Amino acid sequence: MMGMKDYLDPDNLTERNKNLLIVEPYINAIIYAECIFKILAMGFVFGSNSYLRDSWNALDFVVVMSSVVTAV
Repeated sequence: MMGMKDYLDPDNLTERNKNLLIVEPYINAIIYAECIFKILAMGFVFGSNSYLRDSWNALDFVVVMSSVVTAV
């Protein structure tokens, strides 16, 4: 979403920014669901194959949590 936004339009008057504002909550919901499902399936921290033991999942978790903070 950050790469698609037109930052020269701070008031979100362009069609691109208007459409992104509409689509963003749905994209976020999909990303949140994917993160939650993986945590439920793999376990969060404990265990050899848990979610946060994989560095790509740890990065994904940081990105998802930053998305949650900015959405609020």
